Amino acid sequence: MLMSVVTYACNTGFTFDLGANTMLMCGSTGWGSNTPTCIPVTCSLPPRPTNGDFVVPVASGSYAIGYTVTYACNANFAISGPTTNRCLSTGAWANAAATCTVRGCGPPPVSSSATLSGPVTPQTFFTVGETVMYTCTTPLLLFGNSINTCLNTGLWQNLSPRCDIGCNAPASITNGVGTFTPVKVVYGQNEQVTYTCSTGYVFADGAESVVRCVSSLTWNFGAPVCNKQCGDPPRITSNGQTNNLLTPALYNTGTIVNYVCNAGYVIQGTAINICDSTGLWRWPAAPTCVAVCSVQPPTNTGVTFTVMKTVYLAGDSVTYSCTATNAVLSISPANNSCQSNGNWQNTSPTCIVPM
Repeated sequence: MLMSVVTYACNTGFTFDLGANTMLMCGSTGWGSNTPTCIPVTCSLPPRPTNGDFVVPVASGSYAIGYTVTYACNANFAISGPTTNRCLSTGAWANAAATCTVRGCGPPPVSSSATLSGPVTPQTFFTVGETVMYTCTTPLLLFGNSINTCLNTGLWQNLSPRCDIGCNAPASITNGVGTFTPVKVVYGQNEQVTYTCSTGYVFADGAESVVRCVSSLTWNFGAPVCNKQCGDPPRITSNGQTNNLLTPALYNTGTIVNYVCNAGYVIQGTAINICDSTGLWRWPAAPTCVAVCSVQPPTNTGVTFTVMKTVYLAGDSVTYSCTATNAVLSISPANNSCQSNGNWQNTSPTCIVPM
């Protein structure tokens, strides 16, 4: 019928294209050809939470009906409310954005003996990562962790420390050549620590390896001394021997080895060696065993010699002369030497009175 009007409607999930004419009138020439177009409904960007975002956004910024996004909060923020949001057929999002609330902890634990450092006005909320410090009143010592940290779980990292009498850590062994256990910052009264020397070191004579925290809040003994052990001592290489050797060759400070020579030989040098606290033998070289001539130099009647000694070592020599002033030696010069085999090199010369 002329002048009749029809109204168009899109199916669910569709909407008219921008600028479309949703009504037509029957004119003298008919209905005309401006039929509107229905396009799928989409949602614009979903609402974003403060201190958070939605996961896997579409690059175009347009979301189809039924598309779901997931909300996530920034580090150290906790999510509350709907964690997802869905694009509806109306082009709107089903929910408001999730809420991101800063994570934190309530007041930290404080034992009756410890004091919490911080502002004069007690703080009731601490953000994640925030720390507090505990102290003790002198002369009490702090047992436990002096620092506590608020975790992102809403809990504090440690229990409260306590304050009590005790000792600070004992003295360390000089030069770091030993350790003690257990290793702690503070020790309770009557608690003990045990010292050990490093490999190659031993306690000095009279050293106490176990010390105790006593009622005076001090250690009953100081740190012991660890002396370096000596290795194998210098040894006689021939014609003698080194006694008191150990296997393995580890000698404590003060250990003595002694040297002896075979029959027909005497020691040249010190007959003992001592392991010093430095880990070195007091005499770096062993003595030597030198042969001796078992008898005095051969001497004929009227002959004398110099130098006269009780014992002659290999290499010693004498020079002969005549006792009579008018006599002369049969050979000149006339010398004799003690040999390494213990014998004299030559026989005695004779003294002749010239005619």
